[in-house]
Amino acid sequence: MKLTLIRKTTASTPPPFREDIRKPDKSVVDCSDSNSQIAKSSNCQIGMLFDGDRKLCDTLEPIGIVPLGWYRLSLTYSPRFKRPLPLLHHVPGHSGIRIHAGNTLRDTAGCILVGTLTHDDVSLTNARQAEQLIVKLLQNCAQNEEHYIEIATPQYRNAELECMQLLEE
Repeated sequence: MKLTLIRKTTASTPPPFREDIRKPDKSVVDCSDSNSQIAKSSNCQIGMLFDGDRKLCDTLEPIGIVPLGWYRLSLTYSPRFKRPLPLLHHVPGHSGIRIHAGNTLRDTAGCILVGTLTHDDVSLTNARQAEQLIVKLLQNCAQNEEHYIEIATPQYRNAELECMQLLEE
């Protein structure tokens, strides 16, 4: 399964090279720690999470944590949340980046929050339902199927699609 998160607002972080994704930085910030200072940031990125062409939910995340690119995604038990949640693998400089329910940046230590964006563009509603939908999608996939998430902006995604078309010609 491949999910795509298209960010509406962007950070200045460039997309990682594929080898960067496989070789995480030695100085890693553990985002599963609820005392992380990342959550205190007021700068957020909003986006939309898709399964193919189908929009699943909106997203809210701190700026600058997860660079643009492709990440392996797995459904693992979270000791902090005490339930299975999607985990992004090999995020440069960070570990424990998950996709989970939350309403504002105060509810994250660097993870991607899911739900329905409110009119103020800084908070989410229906977060538990969105989380449950994503978890159920991953659970319903074949046991040996790998999962990936692409983090992109419209410009990044369009450039990637153009390159793919050129390669096919």
